[in-house]
Amino acid sequence: MEALYIGGAQTPIATTLRGILHSVEGYHVSAITPHQFFDSEISPPIPPTNLKLDVILAELSRFKMQPVAAVRALRQRYPETPLLVMHYYDRAPLISPLINAGADHYLRLGSNIAEQKVIETVSALAETD
Repeated sequence: MEALYIGGAQTPIATTLRGILHSVEGYHVSAITPHQFFDSEISPPIPPTNLKLDVILAELSRFKMQPVAAVRALRQRYPETPLLVMHYYDRAPLISPLINAGADHYLRLGSNIAEQKVIETVSALAETD
């Protein structure tokens, strides 16, 4: 499974998520920053446009745009790829607009993020593709 993590490429959250998913046989996770993802001046584009992604994981707190706008932009670029968004929100009025904008699933970031929940969520999303 090919996953793309968009967030702080060297942050503790990125390291933890990559570690969790790399521990599962057959999973490969690339990590880039939102700037790398959206910068049209980078050649070749990151990620390569021919890369077949099974799931995109986006840490919305690292984007310099509003979270809903970030979800719409991600969905516009990858309309068919399952999109898991993550943020520190814990209330439905803040989460629902993300789902309505095109996110397939939401995970709350924090110290209590469960390894098994991450694996199950990513696996389930990748299977829907």
